[in-house]
Amino acid sequence: MRPRRPVFDELVNEYKSQLMKDEKEMMKIERRVENKQLKRQKKTKEYAAN
Repeated sequence: MRPRRPVFDELVNEYKSQLMKDEKEMMKIERRVENKQLKRQKKTKEYAAN
């Protein structure tokens, strides 16, 4: 018999746990999310001003 391949959910959970252990990658992700949120806030403020 062939070895069982991991299902997608298992792969996602494994990758997620690896990311949670990696401080540098977590900081990069947090910075990207914060930058996106700041850009959205600026756009909504510009819309409201016009």
